[in-house]
Amino acid sequence: MYPVAYGIFDKETNANWAWFMANLKKAIGTPPGLTIHTDACKGLAYGINKVFKGDAEHRECFRHLMANFRKKFRGEVLKYMWPLAWACTARRHDALLEKIGTECPKAITFLFLDNHHKLIWSRSKFSKECKVDYVNNNISECFNNWIKDYKDLPVVDLMDKIREKIMEKIYTRQEIAGRLQGHILPSVIHELNMKSRGLQYDINKSGPMSAEILETTKEGKTWKYAVDLSKRECGCGQWEVSGKPCTHAIYLFGKVRQLNIEDFVHDYYSMERFKMAYQFQIAPMNDKSQWPKVNLGFEMIPPPLQRAAGRPRKQRVKARGARKKRTIPMQKVFSIWTYREGL
Repeated sequence: MYPVAYGIFDKETNANWAWFMANLKKAIGTPPGLTIHTDACKGLAYGINKVFKGDAEHRECFRHLMANFRKKFRGEVLKYMWPLAWACTARRHDALLEKIGTECPKAITFLFLDNHHKLIWSRSKFSKECKVDYVNNNISECFNNWIKDYKDLPVVDLMDKIREKIMEKIYTRQEIAGRLQGHILPSVIHELNMKSRGLQYDINKSGPMSAEILETTKEGKTWKYAVDLSKRECGCGQWEVSGKPCTHAIYLFGKVRQLNIEDFVHDYYSMERFKMAYQFQIAPMNDKSQWPKVNLGFEMIPPPLQRAAGRPRKQRVKARGARKKRTIPMQKVFSIWTYREGL
């Protein structure tokens, strides 16, 4: 979790989200590969469309889409939905879509013609420039859990607590960066090592760095993927989307001993990028009783607040698929924008 920008407003309205996105754009601009991943919030989608106007790839959280999909459809069609989101190639995407259409034609209308689900939610449609292959945006829930003990504080104290936690997080990551050695983050190398265990493929070599990798499924169906290490490509599409070698490429690496797999991981996961992200520090502050007094030239009056009926919530309402035990819903008073890093 890497905080980029945060703000507080009274309601999740179109105007407030447009204000937040406008300030976000001022802060980060529109760098290449910029991707914004959101849930089913209509106001948030409005703000992104108004401010970024196609300068960012807008993805939709598939878990939220599935929650709405389950309200309308049941049966065999559900088993094809998550594989459809995980599909990394257009051919795989179209094959699964055909099966969904056969099982339930109305599901196709929901997925592509419904006004609330016209964003990108399948890996096969993801930009190859952004090396994040998540189909969910659950990381935003990590932030809510991170500050849940401070959500009852007044706004000034809440903002100061968030500042303190970010300051400590940045410093902790600086210490981690100082101990790292090598080229690629250890967590990524560990992930690749875990993927390399128990691989049972057949191989047809076509050159020193290319081959056909054959895989037989439990149902007896055989898949064949062309792997080219020099181009960093695999027929399954996973390598191009995530920037990390897929299991087929890893299997070929095992047959070409003189190559170092770290040289074929995208620079997005490099220690150099990690150290650059945490090279700054947040300056410490005195207590607010010691802040300098400033004459603003006008009187600041707090805006009128409309408190909802009932006791303020402490914990968020989890979606049906995420519920493990009964919890109390949490009051939603804070919004943040984050992106994932490789650690």
